[in-house]
Amino acid sequence: TREVSPKFLSGPIGILDATSRVVQIGFMSLLFFVGFISVNLGIVNLLPIPIADGGQMLFFTLEKLRGKPLSLRKQVIIQQVSIVLLIGLFLYITVYDILRVI
Repeated sequence: TREVSPKFLSGPIGILDATSRVVQIGFMSLLFFVGFISVNLGIVNLLPIPIADGGQMLFFTLEKLRGKPLSLRKQVIIQQVSIVLLIGLFLYITVYDILRVI
């Protein structure tokens, strides 16, 4: 169904909880986990979300295809909408993190 359940998402609280569990396993597991988180952050940063690097690449690609950049007003609106959506997603994930930890 291509649906992602909130139980598979983690924010800072979930990552902190998972890190505390991984620390108990051993140092090599901790290094692997930190590397895993780092790679995931790099991938998310390249997604075409307007406030991330991938979003900037998307704006540059649109500029190249159109021959001119989007107006500053449109860029600001797109970025503001994406920030509101990301804040909503962060709050949603944080609520599930807190419920999962409790």
